[in-house]
Amino acid sequence: MHLFGKKAILVKEVCGIEFRNPLGISVSASTDKRIRQSCKSAGFICITPPSHNILNWIVGLQEYRKLTVLSVNLKENIAVNFSLVYDFVDFVVVSPFGDSGLNAPEISDVKDLMDELVSTRLGYENYTPIFFRLYPSLMEAEVTELVNYARLSGIDGIVVPDEKMMVNVGAMIQGRLPLVGMANSAEKALSMLQNGADLVENSVRFITFVKMLKTLEKA
Repeated sequence: MHLFGKKAILVKEVCGIEFRNPLGISVSASTDKRIRQSCKSAGFICITPPSHNILNWIVGLQEYRKLTVLSVNLKENIAVNFSLVYDFVDFVVVSPFGDSGLNAPEISDVKDLMDELVSTRLGYENYTPIFFRLYPSLMEAEVTELVNYARLSGIDGIVVPDEKMMVNVGAMIQGRLPLVGMANSAEKALSMLQNGADLVENSVRFITFVKMLKTLEKA
């Protein structure tokens, strides 16, 4: 069965957001040229904010948002930065295990943080989806606990770091929440999509990404 081929088939709707294709690309806030390139082809881009001068950086986000679906990956000062970027992006990816403020958090700390973000969202007029990023180092029991939490807490989706975990999380979720896979090759991206991912975030160079997209179109 062909997953791709015609442009109409590439279009994907997740959390009410229309993506031109299911492949996104992760970029650093400091790589402006790469961000602009990525906007041309990517179904979405996921930018990790700078550590400093975030307010000045936020002003420029709208330029990218006009070109493709825009998300940010929050790893530091998550609660504060969440409020700052909320109105300027299409969805937020939260990486609590990379939050320097949590300092090697317990699962309970992560749940408290996510509860805080969901509560904060209630104060806004618009609704911005929140995706929660799992980490490869998590134990199976921790993954199960966090996935069960996400299903009940108001979290909109889960980012899954590898293929094995995607299979396990997909079996637990059974289509109840959108899943975003992570890949660094066309083969892995295709595998993620076949194993339940709705979207795939790719950490590759732009030229590689274009080749990856073409490969998937022919799959």
